Amino acid sequence: MTDPRIVYVVGCGHSGSTLLDMLVSTHSRIFSAGEAKMFRRQPDTVCTCGAERWQSCPFWKSVDERMRADGGPSLGHEDIEADDRDGFSGYNRRFFRAVSEESGCPVVLDSSKDFSRLKSFLNSDLRVDVIHLIRDPRGVAFSGLRKGRHIRGVSKKYVRTHVSAARALLDLPHIEVRYEDLARDPEREVARVVGFLGLEFESDQLAGWRRVERHNFGGNRMRLDDNETIKLDEAWRSEFSGWQRFSIWARTLPTRPRSRLGLALMRRLFG
Repeated sequence: MTDPRIVYVVGCGHSGSTLLDMLVSTHSRIFSAGEAKMFRRQPDTVCTCGAERWQSCPFWKSVDERMRADGGPSLGHEDIEADDRDGFSGYNRRFFRAVSEESGCPVVLDSSKDFSRLKSFLNSDLRVDVIHLIRDPRGVAFSGLRKGRHIRGVSKKYVRTHVSAARALLDLPHIEVRYEDLARDPEREVARVVGFLGLEFESDQLAGWRRVERHNFGGNRMRLDDNETIKLDEAWRSEFSGWQRFSIWARTLPTRPRSRLGLALMRRLFG
C-alpha cells in the first residue's frame, strides 16, 4: 500500500486553523481529517457532518474498519500521539492510509496544531509537509482572554510554540501562512498552499466552500455553521487597552526576528 501525503498544520490555538483547514480541503485531491489528536482526547466530539460522535459517522466507521483490517486496533484505541517512534509511525500510517483510501484523496490534512505532534512526525519515518500558521499575537491573546485565559500564559505559549516550530523547521521545506492574509485574500493564500503541495489550484475551489461534504473531527464551532462569509477578526484593536497591546507586543518579541530586539532574542535562543 502506498502512503498518502500527510499535511500537518502547526501553530497556536485561536489562529484560524479551522478556516485554513476547510478552505484548503475543498481541493478535489485533499481531504481533511480535522484535528486527528481529538479521536483519543475527545472521542465524543461532533463530526462536521453532524454525527454526534465518530462511531455514528458512516465515514469514520469505514475508516475504523479499514484500520482494523490493516492489523491495527480500533480508531482511537491506540495512542495516535505515542511517544515511541515505531508506535507513532505504525498507528499514524494505518490512520492516514485508511482515511486516504476511504476518501479517495492522496493528500490528507491534519490540523492538530500541537508542536509536540509535529516533533513526533519529524522523528518518524512518515513523510509530512508542514504549514506553519501564524496569527498576530494580540488576536490570539484576545481570543484566549474571551475563554478566561491570562495574557501572560497565552503570550508564553505563543512564543514557545512559534519559536520551537521555527527552530524545528529551519532547514526543512515548509510554508508559512498568516491568518490575516488568509482572511483578507483567501484565494491567493489557498493557491499558495496548494502550489506548495505540488497541486494546481482549482478555479471553482472556493465556490460554495461551505457546501462541500466534510468529516473534520475537532476544530472550532465555525465548522458546524453554513455562513460562507470570510471576515477578518481583529476585535482586539478596539477591545484592548494600550497597555494590554504593549504587554503582548513585549512578551512576544522573540517571534518577530525582523525587529532588532527580536533578532537578538532569536540569536540567543537559537545560538
